[in-house]
Amino acid sequence: AAAEQHLVEAVALARLQGDARELAAALNAEGMLRRMQHRLDLAAPICAQVVELFRGLGDLDSIGIALLNQAMVDMLAGDTGTARQRLLETAALVQRTGSQPLLAGLLDAAWGWALARGETGWAEALNACAVEHRQATGLRRDPADEDFLARMAALSSAAETPASALQAPAPLPRPGDNQGAELLRALQGWLGAAGGTLTS
Repeated sequence: AAAEQHLVEAVALARLQGDARELAAALNAEGMLRRMQHRLDLAAPICAQVVELFRGLGDLDSIGIALLNQAMVDMLAGDTGTARQRLLETAALVQRTGSQPLLAGLLDAAWGWALARGETGWAEALNACAVEHRQATGLRRDPADEDFLARMAALSSAAETPASALQAPAPLPRPGDNQGAELLRALQGWLGAAGGTLTS
């Protein structure tokens, strides 16, 4: 309750001061908290506002992180089609910036997307890539993202998985190869081919 009140006050202060970057950061933290609380009705509009604020600032890395937060809210709400579009936009941003923290977040979100669609073969391959990438870069996963992945894993284990979804993809490029560029292309190909259709 104290943390929640602190975030609400931080958002109010940033609005009062008219500082777009501080407001975006405060709203981003609140959006992640609402996501962890599974208050998706509150998280969705907050995350959308964060994306627009960072777009106005032209901060590509922050735009990507905000898009990933939006995609995670979409997936928790069962909308993998919209999430796919956000993941593809984030992948394009990683391609432009070469940001390793953004690539780490994309791998986690794509892993969650595979779980949401029941594509356990891809989920296992992406999990392995995410672990290897974090070990190589020393980047740590945010508690809110840990919570998201735990929720997606629980939803996936409770659902029936078609035999075709168990098939693993061709071996994925290693995340350290060419700064992850080859892995990124493989991800974009997979997301693009999927077409955003929902898996029942």
